[in-house]
Amino acid sequence: MPTKCPECENKFSAQEALCEDWRDPEKAFGCPHCGIFFIKEEKPSSTPLLGVLFGVGMLLPSVNILFRQLKYGGDDIVTFHALTILVSGIAIVFLSKPHKLFAPLKRSSFKVQIKNDPSP
Repeated sequence: MPTKCPECENKFSAQEALCEDWRDPEKAFGCPHCGIFFIKEEKPSSTPLLGVLFGVGMLLPSVNILFRQLKYGGDDIVTFHALTILVSGIAIVFLSKPHKLFAPLKRSSFKVQIKNDPSP
């Protein structure tokens, strides 16, 4: 996902970003166009919570259907569909993974001089 530099409006990817020292957050992510470095801060993601809520939302109706099928009897196809929904809900709960989201870039005190000399 491309990042837009707040200083020069240049768009660049994480692979194109400048990195002077990956261990120092102030020198690890810089704009290749203007040479200004930024601090990337991760924000906690709400994606796993949404996945769990969606999965639980699928589990409750399917468990209800299964209990009604066991108590009162019924069609086998309804039981099959309820089991399919139940397995899908369990898979969604266990497979939902967090995604890294980043806060807006904060300017670092570190800057490098960019050489735009095309001659070898």
